[in-house]
Amino acid sequence: MRRRRGYILFETLMSMTLLSITMLTIHTALQQAIESKGLARDYTTVRFLMEGVFADLEMEHQLHEMHETGRFEPPNERFSYVIDVDKIEVPRPELPASINPLMQEKLAQNYQGWMPRVKVEITWSRAGNERTRVGETLLPPQRLWLPPETQEGAVVPPFAQ
Repeated sequence: MRRRRGYILFETLMSMTLLSITMLTIHTALQQAIESKGLARDYTTVRFLMEGVFADLEMEHQLHEMHETGRFEPPNERFSYVIDVDKIEVPRPELPASINPLMQEKLAQNYQGWMPRVKVEITWSRAGNERTRVGETLLPPQRLWLPPETQEGAVVPPFAQ
């Protein structure tokens, strides 16, 4: 009489262990792929939101020094922003000798020693992690309204009232 051959307990446990490890690996890979896709979508959204903020500020006739925080309108309400407009010092560059004297004089007259900086910081949350992206740009000095130095106290520019 022949003995029946079959699986034993050890072989079954090893098969189940290998199957579990394989399924866990596939699940982790899919989870990371989904998170990466969502994060890529978030970065694209942040880029468009940031460009929109810069475009809105570019459309204003003059800017004033400010610090503004808030949230974007739906469907982007999970993104918050901080907008800073301030004045930064710019060192005077050395002019090359190849520039003609008339041009050197004109550049020297137009030199202000500072430029307005617009800084936009956008913050959001994805998969329990807070993320932040910052964008900055410099504008010509004539775009920034500065209060007269003779007055004391905070002066609100007429176009911001």
